[in-house]
Amino acid sequence: MLINGIDASTYGVTIYNRDIQPSEVVTYDDWLRNAAYPTFIGQKEYFKKILVTFVLKGNTEQIVSENISGLIKLLEKCTILFDNLSFYYDCTLTTSKITRYSPGT
Repeated sequence: MLINGIDASTYGVTIYNRDIQPSEVVTYDDWLRNAAYPTFIGQKEYFKKILVTFVLKGNTEQIVSENISGLIKLLEKCTILFDNLSFYYDCTLTTSKITRYSPGT
């Protein structure tokens, strides 16, 4: 996976799960009395939602924390190319959640 042309493995990242949802389209129309068809007013298109779960590994907690920080900074506004897809996705980070696991737990 490339983020702004940078290989995500630079940050010790492995993709655990990826869900690319279809974009949302809202159509605005008005059905006038006795009209055979509604009057089309317009449409609003929204970006796709891409949900990605990463696993970050590092030799020390310090390295993992630095990689998390660098990855989040990189994802704030970026262009993503997934390894097995030929589409580029222009993205902005809307939410992030971090769950930490320690060896032996």
